[in-house]
Amino acid sequence: MISERARTAYSESADRLARRALDALQGAGGAAVAAPHVEAAASESGGDPAVALGAVRILGADILAPYVLTGLPPTEGETAAIGLALGALPPADPPPPAPPEGPEQAWTVAWVDWGLATTLSRLAPDD
Repeated sequence: MISERARTAYSESADRLARRALDALQGAGGAAVAAPHVEAAASESGGDPAVALGAVRILGADILAPYVLTGLPPTEGETAAIGLALGALPPADPPPPAPPEGPEQAWTVAWVDWGLATTLSRLAPDD
């Protein structure tokens, strides 16, 4: 079971990442979202890159929206950060059964993971 403290850390990290994505969509700070978020977590005092990678998984394909909308390919750092997030806790294979046979939360997470992996593979097919 995840502690309340850990839940708060993941929630705050996901909120910061969502703000980065919104800034990128509004033209502030460039299109990269995941890489700067993970790098900031690694460099700040008390920061936790693992929590930042979890935030990448929480937001899913939304972090790639700046690339989808501009048609630009993600940077190498961006694909590396997303690959690290997907590799740190690999998506369920095979995916869990759909509700009511399977748990709704696990099924939703599987779809978020699928969206992130699929969008990344379409934007950066050579990576």
